[in-house]
Amino acid sequence: MAGGDGTVSAVAAVAADTGRPLVVVPAGTRNHFARDLGLDLRDPGRALDALVDGEPTQVDLGVLSPRVFINNVSFGMYADALLEPGYREDKPRAFATVVPDYLKGKQWVEARVTTPWGTVEFPQVVLISNNPYHLATPHWLGRRFSLSTGQLGAIVLKRPAQTPSDLLRHLRGELQQHQDGVGGPPSEGVVVWSAPSIRLHGDMQHLDAGIDGEAVRLPLPVLCGIRPGALRVLLPKDRPGIPLEHTVRC
Repeated sequence: MAGGDGTVSAVAAVAADTGRPLVVVPAGTRNHFARDLGLDLRDPGRALDALVDGEPTQVDLGVLSPRVFINNVSFGMYADALLEPGYREDKPRAFATVVPDYLKGKQWVEARVTTPWGTVEFPQVVLISNNPYHLATPHWLGRRFSLSTGQLGAIVLKRPAQTPSDLLRHLRGELQQHQDGVGGPPSEGVVVWSAPSIRLHGDMQHLDAGIDGEAVRLPLPVLCGIRPGALRVLLPKDRPGIPLEHTVRC
């Protein structure tokens, strides 16, 4: 499949259900899934080497019935930006429209999230990922160095009682306290953990979300799960996208 994350996600669901291997050619805008597989985003054609001598690898799929996700499900700022008219043509403008109210604590997710440390009510952002994101190293922030842990990653940004003068820097510092997104005691503004299932619930009938970069409206409650090793991918033996200082466990 040559395309971006949303298209690859749709094809991955079919491949998993039919037991067929998937070759990913990064031909979209972000290509986060291909990046985390270690593929060369600067030369998409190199992914076709997998058709000759590809290495079969089993990776996990996130599940949000009846859909699957290869990257993440997001609620809050990113989901709202996806709904802005002209998002695809002008993403900076779309984010500039929705972000200020979140940064000021005037906008939030109309739901509650169950965490290992209790329930977080009406957070600013909820991000649920197919395997946890690396958070501790600034250079690799947001990468996944394994796609086969059998765990979802969860990041919840709470609504601040008082907004710091530089909220983004404040949140970045808190995120970096959580090594590889596996979690630990929550900080003042961020809760990070990993689990095989994660639930959102609330009084609203529906909740806007982004699934692998596509805007959707989901009925509450929302239950995300994971299918360990559900997707077989063929990868070229030479994957220059793998960071040398990490062993990527695809």
